[in-house]
Amino acid sequence: MSTVKLSADEIRSRARVNRAMVAATTEDDIARHAAEDESRTEDVDLNAALADGRLRAADPLDVADIRARTGLSQDRFARAFHISPHTLRNWEQGRRVPEGPARALLMAIKRDPESVMRALQA
Repeated sequence: MSTVKLSADEIRSRARVNRAMVAATTEDDIARHAAEDESRTEDVDLNAALADGRLRAADPLDVADIRARTGLSQDRFARAFHISPHTLRNWEQGRRVPEGPARALLMAIKRDPESVMRALQA
């Protein structure tokens, strides 16, 4: 298997959603795609799914507030918690949303920043 090297811009461009294409997608398009890949497209009652536990809504994180509560500047917060300053700025400005392990780290920092700092220094 060969290794492919991509620039950061190439990676970001592949991950972007073509919002114009999504907005232009019709119900007929969705039905056709579903038929092609044999998927189900029935409506999901989100309120019922939330109520019975099949779906869980994640509360948005206010990354700027989490950092502000620590009293650290962006650069010091980024260094203390091993986060790229660029990534931190993107989260704080809403250009990106922390997901997975990053979200878990931020939730832990929100609850007990001193313990997280100690754990990362060990």
